Amino acid sequence: MPMTPQIAALRIARSIGQAEAQADDLLISLARLQIDLLTARREADVPVHTGQKAIMRLIAAQDCVVRGQNDVFRIHDSVADIARERGLMDERGLTEGSGLSDFEDAAQAA
Repeated sequence: MPMTPQIAALRIARSIGQAEAQADDLLISLARLQIDLLTARREADVPVHTGQKAIMRLIAAQDCVVRGQNDVFRIHDSVADIARERGLMDERGLTEGSGLSDFEDAAQAA
């Protein structure tokens, strides 16, 4: 039996919500790691440059996650547009946009 558009829309909505939440969870975990690395360096009586490469890599990883999260928000916007076009969402169920404007996109790309 083929999947109905309504079932597909529900599954996609659930998956997008999970992906968005997991990106937040990952950012929280990376922030905790950053705190732990910096605290350990400060309190372990080691030279101030100890672990600097790890900290730089961590910040780069955080940047990658944020950029990926922005793409997930754009995916959300795109599939919400499709759902509205196909009449799969009623007025009460409309998903607000991500808030990522073209201006913000250009600033992030720079």
